[in-house]
Amino acid sequence: MEKKYQARAPETQAFDRTAFDASGGTTLRWLGMAGFLINGRGTTIMIDPLLEGFDMPIMIDMPIAAADVPRVDAILVTHSDNDHYSVPTCRALAPVTRGYHSTAYVASLMQNEGWPAHGHAIGDTVDIGPVRVELTPPDHAWQNESPGGERSRFPTRGRLRVLASVARSCAVDRAEGSSVSLYLRTDSLESDTPDGG
Repeated sequence: MEKKYQARAPETQAFDRTAFDASGGTTLRWLGMAGFLINGRGTTIMIDPLLEGFDMPIMIDMPIAAADVPRVDAILVTHSDNDHYSVPTCRALAPVTRGYHSTAYVASLMQNEGWPAHGHAIGDTVDIGPVRVELTPPDHAWQNESPGGERSRFPTRGRLRVLASVARSCAVDRAEGSSVSLYLRTDSLESDTPDGG
């Protein structure tokens, strides 16, 4: 019988508070798990940050502690699974976070915590400083009654949905005739097109 090994991520690339400073471009940093930090010319957005308080052992070191984050313009949470919506991390980041964005359901949970949360629907766009976030349909197959079916429908029971799929640096980059597009699938299935088709 072939011996099986645990998959492991590469060594964490730690960063410090300077990752949140204004920059001349757009930088994407992995936070671990499904999380990312986007710094678009000084506008900082965290997607699904999980920096502390997970209920199972994590096999990586986090690249930055929540206590070391100086400011966040927005936190985007794709859905309510605790490896995406980390209540301990969001709570620790609340004093330095201007706003939270997610589905209506997750936003209601955040509002119950007293956080400035905004719920959105598939197809919405949200401008956070010069960064535009466009919400595209998820394909969270294990939740859907028919995987690969109608992708614009929300999963049954209206709970877990992917929120942030595209982030585009708008203001300065467009003035220069270019833009940066980041397509983040989190738990969605692979597809040849951004809309999952």
